[in-house]
Amino acid sequence: MKMYHSTSVENYQSIISDGFLSAPVYLTPSKKTAEEYGANNSPMFVIIEVDVDETGFCADAEFVKGQMEAEEAIEESLSNGSVFIDEDVSVAGHIASHYEDYEEVGL
Repeated sequence: MKMYHSTSVENYQSIISDGFLSAPVYLTPSKKTAEEYGANNSPMFVIIEVDVDETGFCADAEFVKGQMEAEEAIEESLSNGSVFIDEDVSVAGHIASHYEDYEEVGL
């Protein structure tokens, strides 16, 4: 499944060097949500697009209301913003977009 992760330019350099995003990895199915998160945390940021196996998804408690089964909580979490994976995520074959002041400028 195509998912997005936002990080600072500095962290992106480390991620590329390591070859993976370190757990826990928060991901969103929405590039716009990743852009908004990135812009709120740094004037220069990178959006990383990765393909991940959704069997590793965990619900992000921030986006789940009340008690529910794990699968239902993950679906609610996805539809409301993000999920996390509690293991490292490879960035092999990823696509990255660089932003400055919320404008995409390439890499």
